[in-house]
Parts: sequence; C-alpha cells; structure tokens
Amino acid sequence: SLAVAAAAAGLCANDTCAAADATSLLQKLEPGRNSIWKASFHLAPPSLRDGAVDEGSFEGCPTWEGAGCPHSGDRPVAAVYIVGTKKRLTLASTLQRVVRRMVDDGFDVRVYMSLVFNASGTGVWLSVKKNLREDPATAALDRDGLRRHLKEVVRAAGACLACADLPLTQMRGPPIPIYKNQITGFFAHGRESGYQTFKRLLDWWGRREQLWQAMLQHERASGRMHDVVMWTRDTSIWMGDMPRPSQLLQAPGWDRTVMSQQCHAHHGINDRVVILGRRAAPALFTLYSAYMGGGFPDNRTSNSEEFVMAAANHSKTPLVLKTASFEVIPESNGMWVDTANGRSMCMVELYWCGGNVSEYGLRFCK
Repeated sequence: SLAVAAAAAGLCANDTCAAADATSLLQKLEPGRNSIWKASFHLAPPSLRDGAVDEGSFEGCPTWEGAGCPHSGDRPVAAVYIVGTKKRLTLASTLQRVVRRMVDDGFDVRVYMSLVFNASGTGVWLSVKKNLREDPATAALDRDGLRRHLKEVVRAAGACLACADLPLTQMRGPPIPIYKNQITGFFAHGRESGYQTFKRLLDWWGRREQLWQAMLQHERASGRMHDVVMWTRDTSIWMGDMPRPSQLLQAPGWDRTVMSQQCHAHHGINDRVVILGRRAAPALFTLYSAYMGGGFPDNRTSNSEEFVMAAANHSKTPLVLKTASFEVIPESNGMWVDTANGRSMCMVELYWCGGNVSEYGLRFCK
C-alpha cells in the first residue's frame, strides 16, 4: 500500500501526519525567515565542522574569512553550485567550460559544492547505472584528500572554493510529507524506487539550500552580492562554453531572469542547469523549504521540473523565464565507464538533446 511503501522509505503518506510535520517545522522558523532548513536536518556542531562528522550531517561552510576568497573590488561576482555524490562526479568540463569561462570574462567566481562521500545511488539511469565508475582522478581519495583536490582544481581554474561539504551519507531529517497534488509522478506506481528517487531529490534540494544560506552569509560579510548564480549537476558534461556571463548582465531584466535548457523541460523548467540573476535566485534555491512547507497547493505538479516552475511562478519578485537551445547551453549528463582502452566517458541517452553524439567524440552509455 501507499502508506506501507512510504513508511519503508522514511516518508509520511498520511494527510494529517503531513500537515503536522509541516506545521511543526514552520513553528521553528526564526521570525521573518522563509526557510526551514535549520529545523530540518541534523547539523554538525561547530567543533566538528573542520573534522570528521557523522553520517548525513551538514558539515557547514567556512566563514567568509575562512574561505579565503578574494574581495572582488569592481569585478562582477558569480557563484557556481554543484550538488551530488563523489561517485558520480564529472568535474573537468564544468571547470573548463563554466568556471574558466566566467574567470576569462572578468568575473570573480566562487564555487559551492556538496558531495555525498559514500552514496551508492545513481538516479534514474536504469540499465546503464550498473556500469558506473568513478573519475580516476578522485576514485582513491579519502575525504581530506578529496577536499584538497577540489580546492586545487578550482584554484587552477582561476576560482575560489567557497565551500566543500563532504558528508558520509544522505541527510537525516524529519519525515518527508507526501501531498496529493505535489510531485506526484514519483508515487504513481507505488514502487520503492520511486520513493528512494524522491528522497534523493529532496536531499539535493536541501543541500543546495544549505549552501545558499552559506552564500548569503558570505555576501553579508564581504559586503558584495553576486551578479550571476547558477547550478549544474555533478554529472554534467559540457560540450562547449556556457553563455558569456558579461553579455547576460547586459540583458534587460537580467537580475530577475531564470535561464535553462529548452529540452527535457517536461512542462516545467529543466533543472539540470539553471542560470539566474541575483533577484531571481531566492525562489529557486529554497525548493526544499517550499516543499516541506506545503508546496504550492494551487499548482498541481507531477515532477521536479513542474515544481521548479511553480516556485518561479510564486516568486515574490516577478521573474523573467528564458529557455535556450543546446547550442547555447551545451550540457548533458555523462558518467565514467571501463572500456578495453581504459576508463572513459559516455553520455546518458535519457538526457541527451544535442544531435549526433559522435560529433563530440563521445558515445552513449550501454
């Protein structure tokens, strides 16, 4: 039954239970704050944030002074978010095609990352996931080694690693409510896999929101707000450069703009890569709080893309929604696999919308 399957996945299917969970969390909000992440996850105490923390705790980000990022002066500032797992990480093209692109365009770039260290899940990649391997550059690294590696490669790209959260497992939080008209597609067939995929989605949203809160603290401490904020997947493979950010800033209404890929929108916003102006960012970086607080009852949503669109439509700041072709945002999902010639990259066909994959010297995963 729905209730039994939900209980097995750590979810709450009962309407009364769902309402009570949301109400109890909302009561813990600080006055004037539209976010419940502090009440929702077990956070590591300050004494543990620089060392080994247990299980799914958010390790916390360093203070602005501790992050050591340069003050931008008159340079525009961008933030790049990457949330996912160590096992799936495909970082090289993001550093080259996104981070370096921004740096070469005159931006100070700050990277915020949260990667679950021991996660085994691969998402809805069906038959190809059994062949997933780790990036040879990071496969053998322990958590301290991975953090050092990330700092080095981000610095080599000309940017600053503002936060590298590396928890051991997915977050532990309160029971996750299931609403009758919110993101219903995960529960349509009553399968355990649907619930687990949904929990993973909420985990991503929660981690991104925690990084967002850290970025807000950094903005307050540095006295400078970001001009461009974006997220990209841990599995992102970029076949070309992102749009030139200095040109984005010149577009009318850029600070209220949400930019995403046209393909695979599924009646909403393709949430693999989203590029935002600063005033547009709060609505889309607080998706976890939005869902746990009751979602958007006047908008029935069946998937994450529709929920992201609902969040944009309910923003207190009217947003400008733009979509771009694959030629403008040339990104898709890929993974490392073993071949007769060693470890190499392949693309997940489920998410591909770039024409002939062989033109990029790549192939689809089998």
